[in-house]
Order: sequence, then C-alpha cells, then structure tokens
Amino acid sequence: MTYTFNGIEFDDYSTSEGLWSQVCEKHAEKFDKSLLSDCAGTPICGVAGCNETAEYYIDFPEEKK
Repeated sequence: MTYTFNGIEFDDYSTSEGLWSQVCEKHAEKFDKSLLSDCAGTPICGVAGCNETAEYYIDFPEEKK
C-alpha cells in the first residue's frame, strides 16, 4: 500500500498519531518546510524507491473532504 502526496509516492508511512513519514535531504527540498521536523535516529526515507537516511519527519496535512 502506498500514499501519494504532491505527486510523490511513499511506500513507508504511518497512520498512528496522524499521517506522517520521513524524508531524506533530497526529497525534503520538494516540500514546504512547515511540514518538516528534525528526525531522530536513522530511519530510511519513506519515498518509494529511496534508501537514503532520512533527515526529517513529514506530517501530511489532513485531506479536505
């Protein structure tokens, strides 16, 4: 199962405590900085096909219904 945000597909994301994932420096540049926060530990980027170390958590905004 994947989640797509701003045209970017995530294959690693969480729905606990909101909808979020983690992104590497390269992919973080594609998102508004207000969605990002510093990442603890050494998780892997959640973007499909990327295996870089994540630098940030990304909190996805709630979808408008």
